[in-house]
Amino acid sequence: MTTSMTRKIAAGLGAASLLLVVGPSGALARPWAGFTMRAAPGGVRVDRVLPTSPAARAGLRSGDLIFRVGSARVSAPADVVRITGRSKVGQLLRLRLRRGRRALTLWLRLRKAPGAAALLRLYWLNRPAPAFTAPLINRSGSKSLAYLRGKPVILYFWASWCDSCKLNFPKLKRLHGQFAGKGLVIFSLSQDKKTSKTKKTLRLLRLPFLVGHNYRNRIGRLFLSNKVPTLVAIDRKGVVRDLIRGSGYGYQRLSRLAQKLLR
Repeated sequence: MTTSMTRKIAAGLGAASLLLVVGPSGALARPWAGFTMRAAPGGVRVDRVLPTSPAARAGLRSGDLIFRVGSARVSAPADVVRITGRSKVGQLLRLRLRRGRRALTLWLRLRKAPGAAALLRLYWLNRPAPAFTAPLINRSGSKSLAYLRGKPVILYFWASWCDSCKLNFPKLKRLHGQFAGKGLVIFSLSQDKKTSKTKKTLRLLRLPFLVGHNYRNRIGRLFLSNKVPTLVAIDRKGVVRDLIRGSGYGYQRLSRLAQKLLR
């Protein structure tokens, strides 16, 4: 994972700051705590603790107010990032915080930062998918994620210029053939600037499922993703259950995922 990729993911979180600290240039290991936070009166407020992260293992919770890290008082996310950035992977950090009316001390052991794809998956896992509406390319009108609520959905971000994206289409077509009758919806979103290029690709590939236009990656950015191919699995309640980048997965993984979504 490059430093620029890490910073882009962190910047994409808006008001929350992702505690994914990048060490000195060229460092092989970057310390990571794994929670989002924002400035609050008296310290920094924890917004979300990523699953399996060091913060989760330490017992940190959403809503906790951190006012001291080690011996230093903190009043902004940048303070926590700076302190962590000066630390090492494996080092224990003492967090002083308030949880409701209680003052607590937690010990957090920093771990090596995960790659960008793993980080993105951790961030979205078990979170509601962002709302969007996309104009359809292979049908008339448009389709919103809200309209599909109640059905499990596989979103697939791709582009006609992306050869690795096309490697997944035989698997997705097979998945559609096996599970569409049971309620699974595959909604592919093309990142092509011109729909004419997408239509040309569709004539060659004969995709049987929905194809929408992700113009200028407008929808991908909602998921903090600028890479194709990316697959996002969403359950009947609109909650993200998996996020997979690349084309290195087999059909069996997709089949198991579809069965899980359909339960």
